[in-house]
Amino acid sequence: MLCNACKNTKSTERCSAKALKNLSFCGKHAKAKNPKLWQEQNHNVAIRIQKIWRGFNVRRCMKLRGPGVLNRKVRNNDEELFTFANSVHPEHYFAFEEDAKNYWFDFRTIYQICSENLTPINPYTRKPIDHITRQRLRELAYYREMRLLPLFHNTLYAQDRDKVLANRWITVCQHLDEFQDDEVNPLLFTELNRTQLWEFTALLRASMLNWAREHNKPHSRRNIYFIWITNCWRRQSMEVDTARNITFYLGGTILKILKDCKTPHEVCFQILSARYGL
Repeated sequence: MLCNACKNTKSTERCSAKALKNLSFCGKHAKAKNPKLWQEQNHNVAIRIQKIWRGFNVRRCMKLRGPGVLNRKVRNNDEELFTFANSVHPEHYFAFEEDAKNYWFDFRTIYQICSENLTPINPYTRKPIDHITRQRLRELAYYREMRLLPLFHNTLYAQDRDKVLANRWITVCQHLDEFQDDEVNPLLFTELNRTQLWEFTALLRASMLNWAREHNKPHSRRNIYFIWITNCWRRQSMEVDTARNITFYLGGTILKILKDCKTPHEVCFQILSARYGL
């Protein structure tokens, strides 16, 4: 452990010497009457760094929530679709622009609409919601999920296994749709039997392995994705389970990879290649 004092009375840099055994200072500063503590001098610096990071995070979330989060004058609709409220807390606000008009919602309302429909539409205009808005919505959902904020109005909604299964594969297929600009039906995955699911997972695992070998670092994200898919494949190989349960945890793993990956189009290509390779 390094000495906890500054180099000298005029410096704010930490002393580079090692501390003596059972002491917090080196031999030089242990003899000083009032050593200048390095932690006290840099305490304000840590606070400034925290303020900068907090401000960046708040501005980023405001940008994800869309236009009109702090300025109600630019909003087109007067009340929220589900709650009929005239306003909503900025934490739950989400809006997007369509034909030079801004439509706002409670995040939980628009997220449920998009998670239940393969091609979600704006309920006010009946026009499909564009890909950029859906990507922004999913990014904000991931942020809320990490902070344990609710994604739906009804907290019991996320406990319904059938709805969670459908939502997972709809979201996966939305990713695939944005990748190839063509609709992919969730039934392509949810109607597979146990043997087909095992073959699909094995093909995806082999593709992930070749993709992971492009990186030499053992802790790269690609290697982690390969480990996640391998765990699904081993679980299918060693356990006797129903096709529905396999589809449930396999969909959760694929969706987890798509959320975490910075280049999801590469993962989408491997998913489609494995599916059409059956």
